[in-house]
Amino acid sequence: NLTMTGTGASSSSGSLTVAGNTSIGSTFIVTGGGALNFQGNLTINGNLNIGTSTATMGTVNSTLDGTGGINGTTGSLNITNTISIASSANLTIAPTFAITGSFTVQNNGIITLSGNLTGSAIGSTWTNASSGSILNAAGAILSTGTLDATTCACANTVNYNSAGAQTIKPVTYYSLSCTNAGTKSLSANTIVQNNLTITGSAILNESTFTLTDGGLNAGLSMSGAAPQLMLQRSSSGIYPELGGGYTLASGTITIDQTGGSTATLSAMAGVGGYFNVVLTD
Repeated sequence: NLTMTGTGASSSSGSLTVAGNTSIGSTFIVTGGGALNFQGNLTINGNLNIGTSTATMGTVNSTLDGTGGINGTTGSLNITNTISIASSANLTIAPTFAITGSFTVQNNGIITLSGNLTGSAIGSTWTNASSGSILNAAGAILSTGTLDATTCACANTVNYNSAGAQTIKPVTYYSLSCTNAGTKSLSANTIVQNNLTITGSAILNESTFTLTDGGLNAGLSMSGAAPQLMLQRSSSGIYPELGGGYTLASGTITIDQTGGSTATLSAMAGVGGYFNVVLTD
């Protein structure tokens, strides 16, 4: 086992393998590109700075936990077996989070990714596995691989929170959030079962794709500086398509209706009504 505590910083310039559990409560800096191999549980309540190194968790059913962070420049955290993230975890991870192989990361906590979440195979899977689990992602989410946000049948959230542009992975979400700023774009039809939230100056651009709720009456919430929801439709219908209650404290909903068809605003805004609506053709 390896345990680091205190207020100082430790460093390593070579490769390091920990056969047991690792607990980092201080600052651990890796220099020189040496590889890190964690073969047991990994708990980070301090700061692990991997620099340009690759850190690997490769033991089946090991656990990632802690309330600290993993930093680095061009390094990555590689997952080479099925692992779980503890419900007590609230970690910020800056390097690429790479699921290498057909393995599953079972997230029971709160994970904030500054970089990309990648997979090497369709079986590379991220699962929000329990109630309260949250994935905050500022990069791409599994361009290759599977995002599972509904199998647990529990309240969980995937939050696209970059200040720039992001593409929303076309899967079924329990709750989907678009926060911070930048345009978040659909690339295919997508389902939200519970609630869609748009805050800050984020823009959700559905384009010609649909964001529906599969008949589960998902709600819509918009708040903050200048959130936007943009739709382009060529057939008559009731828009937005979500059938639950709307809470629209700010922002603009733009419906670009083409082909001489008719857009009818959803009545789900209720007593509070809409904040701003723009209709174009």
